[in-house]
Amino acid sequence: MPDISRELEAIKDAIYGEEVRTAIHDALDIMNNNIDESVPDNSVSTNKIQNQSVTLEKLSSEIRELLVNFESRISALENSTES
Repeated sequence: MPDISRELEAIKDAIYGEEVRTAIHDALDIMNNNIDESVPDNSVSTNKIQNQSVTLEKLSSEIRELLVNFESRISALENSTES
């Protein structure tokens, strides 16, 4: 968080309306600029999450396919040992 103690002091010490408005403006401007700099770009995070989701879906599909093949091989082995 930025240090706006100087601006707060200016607000407190301002006598005339224009001085008060200017001091309040300056303090709010500093806060606004700080917020703009500290808020992350969520679109990058959203794209990463979407890419990871697609990757997980692909992996899940591959795992399901491997399990089906594994179960088929187990069944084939069981059938061959029963004969």
